[in-house]
This record gives sequence, C-alpha cells and structure tokens, in this order.
Amino acid sequence: MKLITIKKRELLDLCIVLIVAAILSIFSISIHTIGKLFNFFSAYTDLPLAEFLINISFLSLTGLLWITYVRWRKTAKRQAELENIISSISPDVLLVVDSDRTIIECNNSLKRMFGYEVNEVINHKTDFLYFDLRSNQSNQDGWHETYDMLERDDFHIGWATGKKKNDATIPLEIIVGNLSGRGGAVLLLRDITERKRAEEVLRESERRFRRFAFAVTDVIYRYDPRNNQYDFISPSFELQTGYSLEEIKSDPSGVTRRITHPDDAERVFKKVYDHIKKGPGAGPFCTEYRVIRKDGEVIWVSDRKDIEFTSDGKVRRINGVVRDITERKRMEEKLQESEKKYRTLVEAAQEGIGITDPDENI
Repeated sequence: MKLITIKKRELLDLCIVLIVAAILSIFSISIHTIGKLFNFFSAYTDLPLAEFLINISFLSLTGLLWITYVRWRKTAKRQAELENIISSISPDVLLVVDSDRTIIECNNSLKRMFGYEVNEVINHKTDFLYFDLRSNQSNQDGWHETYDMLERDDFHIGWATGKKKNDATIPLEIIVGNLSGRGGAVLLLRDITERKRAEEVLRESERRFRRFAFAVTDVIYRYDPRNNQYDFISPSFELQTGYSLEEIKSDPSGVTRRITHPDDAERVFKKVYDHIKKGPGAGPFCTEYRVIRKDGEVIWVSDRKDIEFTSDGKVRRINGVVRDITERKRMEEKLQESEKKYRTLVEAAQEGIGITDPDENI
C-alpha cells in the first residue's frame, strides 16, 4: 500500500530547500572547522599508532554505513512486498483525513474503485469522492454527525454514494475509525454494488413469493418455535379459520390450541414430536385433522410440514402448507355410505336366494 502525503511539486520544492540548506551548512562548517582540526591533528598524524587508529576508524565507519544501507534496502523491499500484497488482496480504499475532512493519505485501490490516481485526490475534501453520507445509528446525516459518534464510540459505519472519475456513481459502505492524537479519522470505503444487486434480487424474490402466497387459497406459514412466532403466514389463514392474522401472530399457541379439534389434538402434536425425534433426515410429513373455525364450523385440513434443524439438532423453523380438504372428506364419507348400502343390498339379496358365499354362485 503506497501512501502519499504531499503532491509531487511540494516534494520537489522540499528537496531543493533541503539540498541548498545542506550545501550551505557543509560549506560553513568547512570554513570554520577544517583548518582548526587540521592544525590540531597535524602534530599526531605522523605517529604510526595514530595513523592506524584513523584508518581503522574510517574503515569501521564505512562498514557501518554499508550495513545500514543493506538493512535499509531489505526493509524497503519487505515494505514494498507487503504493500503489494495488501493492495492485491484488498479492493477497499483506505483514506486518512484530518479534522477538516481533507484527504492526507490514500492507498492504490483508489484507481481501481474510482479511476483516480492517488495524487489527484490528496489535499481534496472527502466530498470529492462521495456525497449523501448516511448513518445507520441515527436519523441525522452528514459528516458532523459522524464525528459526534466517533468521539463517543471511536467507530462508525455509514453509507454514501461514490463519484467515479467518469461521472458514474456507486453505492459505498464507509467504515470510519477515530485517529487518536491527530484530530482526524481513518476511512475504509467499500464498493457494495454487488451486495445491493443481491439484496434487490432477494427483495424481488420475496415480492414474488408474497404475490403467490396471496393468490393461493392454501395457508402457507413459517413458524419459529424458539420464539413462538410466525415469520410468515399467508392471508388465506383468515379465510380458512375465521381468525385474523393479528390474532394468530399475537397468540400463536393459544389460537393453535383453539382451532385444533380436541379429539385430534393429541394425535397431531404427538406426530410432530415423534418426527422431531427422528432428526434432520426425516423429511416432510403430512397430517389430516379437524379444525374448529372461529364461527364454530368444523372443517378438515391437510397439514404438510417440513422441519428445519440447527447444526446441534434443535428445531429452527417449521414450514408448512395447510389445505382445506373438507369437500374431499365429505365425498369420502358419501362414498363409504354408498359402499355400505351396496354391501347391505348384496347381503340381503344373497340371503333371499339362499346364497351365503358369492363365489359358490359362479
């Protein structure tokens, strides 16, 4: 990650000033001290030991300078490699800003996300890259509200609309951290375009499901037994049972007990419990039982359930579809009555002609 704190022009000016200052300082030192040093050491330089010590000192200083240079090169190389790794694996843009929202540092991911070079945004306000900053913690908007939260929590997450160099806009998630001791902040800008698309696909899927659920006469539900709440129940529940959605959502267990026929309740609940004991591999199952409507009418329903389990084997959710099969049950009862009458007539006819076994007449 390459960080730049000043523009190239400013860097050039600074280098010129430093070079001129160094030249003048060296020249001044040379004039005032070299002559005196020469006179002081000239009496001793002819001694063999002094000459030896001077040479050793010079060689030692040269060696230390070389070691320092080699270590500096290795450190710079490792830093460059680390910066390249961070830039390669992190598509997010990292900004450092002061208390006036002026950008003073930035990484190379800026070009990938916004199309700008790093030196094009340094010393610009953050408004240069995004607008419409929104918070997830209050109804207020803007940078001042973000700073208020930073002073309180040292951390803040918000959203904004990014402005690319080609004038295109992108949705951004902005994670802001307090920069202690410098009066500024560190901002992590993340492009959430793909997340927004996925959320829109999910919302459209949910809208289609709700339109389907509103259109069918069967009751579709998702029940969370841990919280004793319905995550979803279709409006056809009111048509089927006479109870409103508000009643079933406010008191799921109470309404369930009231609508389940007492002669069938034990059998129904026992089947659910037995199925739960089988665990995740049991699959869906179906139960037929009677329901007492709010107006007192008794109807037959077919309840097909599918139980979702957590990783530790506990029930996460019960999904189901309830269909009114009252007409089918009436037809079955009529068919059974018709079969019973037919058998009675056949038996009476057999007795009238003295045939006890129908196979004997063949």
